[in-house]
Amino acid sequence: MGDRDDHQPPPAALMQPGRIGTPRTLRALRLAALYYHYKSKEEILAAVLADFSAAVAELTDWGKQQPAGPETRRELLRRYAELTAGGITAAARFAQDNEPALRNQPLAAEVQQHVMTLFELLAGPGALSGDGDPAASLRVRLAITALHLAGDEADRAENGRPELIDTALGIACDLIDPPSPRPTP
Repeated sequence: MGDRDDHQPPPAALMQPGRIGTPRTLRALRLAALYYHYKSKEEILAAVLADFSAAVAELTDWGKQQPAGPETRRELLRRYAELTAGGITAAARFAQDNEPALRNQPLAAEVQQHVMTLFELLAGPGALSGDGDPAASLRVRLAITALHLAGDEADRAENGRPELIDTALGIACDLIDPPSPRPTP
């Protein structure tokens, strides 16, 4: 990958877009730091995809070894929430912002497959082909989106706001395994 340090992924803070009020000098320094480690945007994207792919592959490998059920789904979400708290949403945002360059990345299909596997582990077999429960499929999409939104917001906050991730995880768990309805008196 990069010619200066092949084992050093770009820090998540360097992948974040400039915020309103961020001095142009600071944004230029972030860009310079990225291009110090990588020759091109394609190399940066490849490094981001490799990290994302490895993290989600590890998660799905673990999930495949577990018995299907609510406890496994909740643990998958908890582990994915840890990834979102660790800056994976910045990496996903960077990849999404560079979608044209993504088409030429060999790792893009691998990442997509890992995400689809995670989705199937959470929603159940047939969820992606349309043969599964459409409500379960939508609940999983909403659960993952809640974790991404919280991770994105936490990335932008000065103190990381860990309570956002915890709150989103609670919502995500309730979405994939809704509480049983209470009996009416």
